[in-house]
Amino acid sequence: MGLIDRLLGRKPGTKLAFDEAKQLVRHENPEVRRELAQRGDIRPELLYFLAEDKDAAVRRAIADNETTPRQADLLLASDADLAVRTGVVEKIATVLPKIGEKEQGRAREATAEVLTVLAQDQVVRVREILADTLKDLAIAPPDVVRRLAADQSLTVSLPVLQHSPVLTDDDLLGIVASSTVDERLRAVARRPAVSTRVADAVVATGNESAVAALLGNTSAQIREETLDRLIEQAPARPSWHPPLVRRPKLPARAMVRLATFVARSLVEELKRRSDLDPATATAVSEVVEKRIASDPAWASDAPTTADPEAEETGESLVEREHRRALTLKEQGELNDELVRRAIAAGQRPFVVAALSAASGLTVRQVEDIIASKNAKAVVALVWKGGFGMDLAYQAQLRLAAILPRVAVDPADDGGYPMSEGELSWQLEGFAEKS
Repeated sequence: MGLIDRLLGRKPGTKLAFDEAKQLVRHENPEVRRELAQRGDIRPELLYFLAEDKDAAVRRAIADNETTPRQADLLLASDADLAVRTGVVEKIATVLPKIGEKEQGRAREATAEVLTVLAQDQVVRVREILADTLKDLAIAPPDVVRRLAADQSLTVSLPVLQHSPVLTDDDLLGIVASSTVDERLRAVARRPAVSTRVADAVVATGNESAVAALLGNTSAQIREETLDRLIEQAPARPSWHPPLVRRPKLPARAMVRLATFVARSLVEELKRRSDLDPATATAVSEVVEKRIASDPAWASDAPTTADPEAEETGESLVEREHRRALTLKEQGELNDELVRRAIAAGQRPFVVAALSAASGLTVRQVEDIIASKNAKAVVALVWKGGFGMDLAYQAQLRLAAILPRVAVDPADDGGYPMSEGELSWQLEGFAEKS
């Protein structure tokens, strides 16, 4: 039995009369007002009255109540209490889809007003929750979505830029044209089903990491002429090689051209493609023979089986190292010092395996992150594995061959200089790949 039922001496679930509720909104016990604020049978004007209650817990209950009138939500969206404002955001996540596309009246307008206020909140966390709430909703107010997409905080703007179906091609073209931030360009490049117009705009920026993200987005629509142009530029951009080799529906001439400059391991991937026809396979093999003849050392990049234990078990070297890393993790011995020593000793297969085992990402995802030469993504990978920023700095320089002038430096206290939200986002595009 609730406090109000005991106070009024009635059975639980009995509906309150308006006069009874009107008396209770002024009750001296805040617990009574809080319980009243949680009910769904209270008239809107009384809920609005409670939205100005002096007790923050009462206002938080009103913020959580789905029956609260939107005018009260508008008041609460500017409340001094952070929990009240976040409560309004979280409730909107539940309420907005229920409003429906056909309801174009005051309810939608009032909801848009509330969201506009929240999108301007001075506390980043409020805007982060709002962005996460709206990023997948096709009925989110366009003006609010555009404001969030332009937010100076990357943890607010990036989820919207990458996911929101509300953003039009014209919106995205404007964002690409005006953005000088790599992360924002990469977010656009990772969107589902990027159009050819937007893809061309991303390519036109010349941003290497954004183009790598675009190439890695298998749903992105890239014109054949654009792809040909990128392949011609690719020899000097190693971060493009893996996603180019893995692009779906590669023209035969593109496969042959790629074979002339990508690493031997990637040529092997090319040769395993299901869409490789016999004529193209022969042409690729001829390219391989010419490259080996002109540079015998290039052949050493091929996957090795010259490992007795690997030959006996049928495992590749990376598979064996990954199994070893998983065992070390289970034993609590996969630590910063061990991985640091492996980096210093040039034991790349083990380092890749260790980062995969510790982070939960696949070996291929780890390899893609390293090949991207994206300093923040490498830092995020090491963070995901539970290692310290000192190791992340070493991984940038000695594993990913990132220049010191563009590497991410540790924070003043030696820790990570980015928030957990931003670190997680850096891995999102890579984690989407299988």
